[in-house]
Amino acid sequence: MFKEAVKRLNRALLLLSALLLVEKGSADVPGFYQTYYSPDMEQGFLLADYSYFDESLDVLDYASKLNSTFRPSHATTTNFALGYRFLKQGLISYQRERSTGEITRDREPYQLDSDLDGDRIGVRWQIGQQMGLDWSLELAFNQREQGEFSVECYEYQGVVIGNCPTSALSFSDPDTLEPLPLLTTSANQDTWSITVLANHLVFDRFNLTHHVTLKRSDLEVTTQSPLFEIQSSFLLNSSFGGRKLSDLITSFKQDIPQETPWRETSIRYGASSAFLLADQWIANLQFSLLKTNRSGYVRVSGQPDYSTNMVLASSLWYSPIDNVSFFLEGMVTRHYLLGLDELTYNQRSAKFFEHPFAQLKAGIVLGF
Repeated sequence: MFKEAVKRLNRALLLLSALLLVEKGSADVPGFYQTYYSPDMEQGFLLADYSYFDESLDVLDYASKLNSTFRPSHATTTNFALGYRFLKQGLISYQRERSTGEITRDREPYQLDSDLDGDRIGVRWQIGQQMGLDWSLELAFNQREQGEFSVECYEYQGVVIGNCPTSALSFSDPDTLEPLPLLTTSANQDTWSITVLANHLVFDRFNLTHHVTLKRSDLEVTTQSPLFEIQSSFLLNSSFGGRKLSDLITSFKQDIPQETPWRETSIRYGASSAFLLADQWIANLQFSLLKTNRSGYVRVSGQPDYSTNMVLASSLWYSPIDNVSFFLEGMVTRHYLLGLDELTYNQRSAKFFEHPFAQLKAGIVLGF
């Protein structure tokens, strides 16, 4: 009975995942495997999901807890994936990610927009039965890039610098005399991961999947600014807002992501249980613990540092007919996206990780 119900849910073409309470979330390939261990398919699968956020969905009032001049305003994430069974035990998958985001501020800059693109390729191999468990292994590589975007001007410690009417100091190209933005920044992430999954049917209506994932991510944020290129001792010793410009620059540099690359290594253990409530209903509960370690990361004095996270997710699946399923899922984490989205953690954002993360997703699954 349980296996037949899971089959209806496992034939997967994931088309929609929405209704978010915070700005990041997706039902990607790893999450799909952890929720349902053995997707039932003839040759492969297609997967797509869409996540949406705006301020009206912040029913937990997350933004007010951030203690920051920045507020999340609007964000979307879209994932498309293709899986192909090249051997009886082997499955290769490719996933494409596209994210856009907008944040607002009560001072310059009043609005910032950014885009992120990612590609993930993974190979999963069914190892077989060992110690009463059904084992599989996935090796994956994920590359993500945040597109270059510019900040025209910025108000920092009461001083406005850059290309806007209220600036105390602005910059222009020496050849064209065109105004220059204060900051130009981009970021990229390369991640290798290996995941071991073990599954067993506890009894007819209850299935349990364990997973252990080891990830190594190389991260780099590139920030360029004419402010950092000032060499004039007259300007560096000039007073802006009651402070020397050189001191202001030093402090500002500590408040943005570091110039040199760093590495984050994380290990995650999780258990996912699926319980057959009725022929057409399955409830899923997942609990995970994460531990991270960073090398080459420069922690600023007085800045918080977080290295552990806890994830709890629960979903309810309804399959009215074969190959069609609907789900509603909620997820809560203890420390924001720690260990889940490595690009989000840097010197500028570390303080946000004091707070929990919550999301609500609704979706539909069509199988073939």
